[in-house]
Amino acid sequence: MKQYAMKPLALSLAVGSVFFSAKISAQNIGDINVGESVTDIILGAGDVQNVFGEAKVTTINSGANQYIYGNAHETTINYRGTQTIQDGGFTTNTVIEDGGKQSILNGGVSFDTAIEFGGFQEVYGGAYSTKIYSGGDQNVLVDGKAENTEIHGGTQLVSGLAIETIMLAGMQDVRGEATDTRVYGGQQTVRAGAVANSTTLHEGGLQVVNAGGKTVSTTINEGGKTWLESGAQAVNNVNLNNNGQLWMDDGATADSVINHGGILVITGINAGSAWESAHIDNLNVENGIIAFLPDNSHENFPALTIGNIEGNGQFMFNTSLADRTTNFVTIEQGSGTFGVIVNDSGREISDHNDLTVNLIQDKQGDIDFYLGNEQSTARYAVDGGAYMYTLYNQQDKDNLNGNIWYLGALTDEPGDGGDGGDGGDGGDGGDGGGGDGNNGNENGGGKPITTPSTDAVLNMATAPLNVMSHELDALRAYRQTLPMRNDEDRHIWGHYLGGYSRVNADNGAAFSMQQHGMGIGADRRNRFESADWVLGSYIAFSDNHVEHARGGKSKITSASGGLYTSWLQDSGFYLDAAVKTHRFKNQLSATMTNGQRTTGHWLRYGYTLDGEAGWRLMQSQPVNLTPYVRGTRFQVRNGDVSLTNGMTAQTGRSLSSKLEAGTRVGTQWQANTWSVKPYAHVAVVQEFAKGNKVVINGQHHITNNTDGTSARYGAGTIMALSAHTHIYAEAAYQKGRYIESPIEGTAGFRIAF
Repeated sequence: MKQYAMKPLALSLAVGSVFFSAKISAQNIGDINVGESVTDIILGAGDVQNVFGEAKVTTINSGANQYIYGNAHETTINYRGTQTIQDGGFTTNTVIEDGGKQSILNGGVSFDTAIEFGGFQEVYGGAYSTKIYSGGDQNVLVDGKAENTEIHGGTQLVSGLAIETIMLAGMQDVRGEATDTRVYGGQQTVRAGAVANSTTLHEGGLQVVNAGGKTVSTTINEGGKTWLESGAQAVNNVNLNNNGQLWMDDGATADSVINHGGILVITGINAGSAWESAHIDNLNVENGIIAFLPDNSHENFPALTIGNIEGNGQFMFNTSLADRTTNFVTIEQGSGTFGVIVNDSGREISDHNDLTVNLIQDKQGDIDFYLGNEQSTARYAVDGGAYMYTLYNQQDKDNLNGNIWYLGALTDEPGDGGDGGDGGDGGDGGDGGGGDGNNGNENGGGKPITTPSTDAVLNMATAPLNVMSHELDALRAYRQTLPMRNDEDRHIWGHYLGGYSRVNADNGAAFSMQQHGMGIGADRRNRFESADWVLGSYIAFSDNHVEHARGGKSKITSASGGLYTSWLQDSGFYLDAAVKTHRFKNQLSATMTNGQRTTGHWLRYGYTLDGEAGWRLMQSQPVNLTPYVRGTRFQVRNGDVSLTNGMTAQTGRSLSSKLEAGTRVGTQWQANTWSVKPYAHVAVVQEFAKGNKVVINGQHHITNNTDGTSARYGAGTIMALSAHTHIYAEAAYQKGRYIESPIEGTAGFRIAF
């Protein structure tokens, strides 16, 4: 074996001390002939080494070139160093550092190469068990082959053939052919004219197939994703397993998709200028989802054409019912049962009586569809502005062949076909979303059913009237404590007020309300010859929690203030009056039919007018009687409402005009300086206001009244703790046609000075 001598060391001497330095610029740089083996080779700038035999533990530095005709092991290629593997040559355990380059020519082979950051390998021959790290690049050229490559963050550009690649991060750019790739992270991109065979996507892995590219026999597991852009093809089976995702742009095609708990997403994001539907020849679904990607711009509504479908699952439509546009599915034939999920919205459909929106054309007519939700359970309707819509089907509707499934207004008397108007335009793609309205687009007869959002707005329009009424009843309870004549000049007072009521207005919008609040005030008594005149002022605050019958809990915070007066004659006749202004802070939170929440906030202002006349009879008797008549007027100004689901509303002027006639019966027990005056009352209350209307989305005027007759019963007591200190309490029950208050009451104090 030929031996290579090292270059002599350079020695340096200095006075008083001796030192030396050794500089090794190159080592074993000569050619290695056939049959020779050289170890520990260092190549420097300008060095060129031809290896016909065997090179071991080589370092190739900047400007050096090594040509392998034989074999090389454990080579490190540094910045601007180059190793070229010629026909018949092979290398093992090479490390390509930043700026280093390894070229594998046709007939050359490398094994176990590591391409570090900035390293580059070009493959005309074969590269096996290569590891590509972040920032490293492998370029597999035409006729080149890379097998068992691991990509840890760099890039593999495949113009030739890549086999059994494992991707953990980084990019595989396929311009030729890639087979048996397993993608655990990073992205495999399949370019035009390229093919990816038997790719398996795992969690974190992404495959993107460009127009003209093909993916063949693909498996998508949980967390993995394949995206077929417009013009891309999926050939043979795509196995879409639990929570895996297959995205298809308009114009993408697939031979066969087996969706077992996965998500098939139809998009229009990368669609070309020639809009056409995505197409699947055979679709087998087992508890899988077919979803159209939501588009907040309401411009793109891609369509899907299916040759044959079988199984069970969910179709999730991206619709803009207000704009009469939606996705559309055309099915040649199939069998099974599928849910149809349509997003709820507060935005208004232009004409709820005539509009129908076509969703699915089942040409053979053997598939069952139902309106569903994301929990894979049936639901009866979807929200579409003021009213609700449900799923109908009709044969040959709108000149479309087969069984047409469409949305129509839900009513209290479902219909079975007839003249219904336009079917919408169905988006920009597909043939069936629209309709000419001439072939019986039926919504069902009867009265349309309002959405939960509509009912919640109606509830919040009515509730302030109840708030005002309860606050006024609490003030009235205080005024009952005022004696007809005494020596007290001034009073201060305060009370707690609360109650629970249930309301079901004439439109069917029902709610319950809990009220908690307080009132404080002060007044002064002025004496006249045969009567006293009391004038006072007060403020009140209350929190009112509204629970909507169809889901959701809202809140009204009330702040009010006003004046009150009483004329108390010695004969027992009295007149009471009050005026008050109100500020209501409304916070709506309602549950839509799909279970999602919509919210809104607004302010309203109102006023109260109240007058009462009565006669306190038999005041000196053990039992006294007070017949009375009372009139009240509550009015709340319009409030402009805007909900997060797109609904708008004007609450309109909310008005209540009541007349109450009744009698109080009381007695008195006295001992020393304290006394107790219990009483009970019964009354009939008539509500006259009938003109309340709420406008939903600028076009639906919905009456919102609680008029009618109700009975009111109550009991209370006034206790004198001393000559100048009193406490009082009252509870009442009221029942009418539209309103029931099982309990409302107050408890407070009055101090004279």
